[in-house]
Amino acid sequence: MIWQDYNPYPKLSHLPREFVFVDEGQAVGSEPFNESAAISSKLQHLLFPFPGSINKLHASNMQFSGLVRTGDTTGTVRFWEVMQPSMFGGMGPLNPNRRQIPTQVSYVLAAHIQGKLPEAAAADEVEDKQESNGDSEDAEEKKRAERSIDVVLVADIDMLHQEFFRLREMGDVPEAGIQFDFDNVTFVLNVLDVLAGDERFLEIRKRRPQHRTLKRIEEQTEQAREKTAQTIEELRDEFDKAKEEEEKRLKDQIAKLEEEMKKEAIPTQEVLIRVAMTQQEGQRRMDAKLERLEQERDRKINQIETDLNLQVRSVQDRYKMWAVLLPPIPPLLVAFVVFLTRRRREREGVARTRLRS
Repeated sequence: MIWQDYNPYPKLSHLPREFVFVDEGQAVGSEPFNESAAISSKLQHLLFPFPGSINKLHASNMQFSGLVRTGDTTGTVRFWEVMQPSMFGGMGPLNPNRRQIPTQVSYVLAAHIQGKLPEAAAADEVEDKQESNGDSEDAEEKKRAERSIDVVLVADIDMLHQEFFRLREMGDVPEAGIQFDFDNVTFVLNVLDVLAGDERFLEIRKRRPQHRTLKRIEEQTEQAREKTAQTIEELRDEFDKAKEEEEKRLKDQIAKLEEEMKKEAIPTQEVLIRVAMTQQEGQRRMDAKLERLEQERDRKINQIETDLNLQVRSVQDRYKMWAVLLPPIPPLLVAFVVFLTRRRREREGVARTRLRS
């Protein structure tokens, strides 16, 4: 799997790096979308959850056109290390100890592939030598068409998840504080139209508001956002560490109790009862402590996010104030210069005795 160290949503900094966001902000001078391809031109923002990558073999004669590409702050992680195995079989939660190997390579996440299959190309060479003059051109053309492929290969089926369609139907939700503007649905519709040979609606889909941010304000608040994200991550790590310590302490207590009971030669049934009681009591204490730590963590995170919002609002208010005060100044200066110029010209050629003091 591919990961990328880029997340344009500071409030979602807890998302793993395997959530690959693709847009112009992922790297300086990067070209995330192939503007020469009708499918990907004018796209602005895509999300690939836990994607793979696509490469063209040097020996391949097919036409390979990359449509979507990551930046270079990337790496790989093995599929079997991403999720923890579940005790009931299958895959469990995300593995925090997975090995994320940095590669600093730009990966292709979607590509348009056209050409003949290798087996079909070899068969054509043989049949061309053995074909009879009685074969019709229509039958030959149909046979050759069946041996050609025209596909768009995407390295992540999750980018077609129904959640992206729901977000598209819902539209903007300003009260959420996050504006999702993914082009996943547009990308899918473009793929279907191009492969079907119907490109009437491609240009219409490209006519939408350009997604822009106030770059100067973003630059002013970037340091505060990074500090906030780092602090929130530290708080989550402290909570996870405390949880592991409590679980280890409970296991040690139960193991110690079992060992003491074995030395005293207590019956097995009574040992099980005492262990169960100790485990239940310890679990209750651990849950209470973890709940207290979780509440404290959430309180601190809310306070940090509130402080960040206040800092962002302060920067925005400062720019708003300058936006109100500065624009009138140039017209006022021009008006003042015009007034002085006209005043001076009015006094030219007039006798000094007729001028008012």
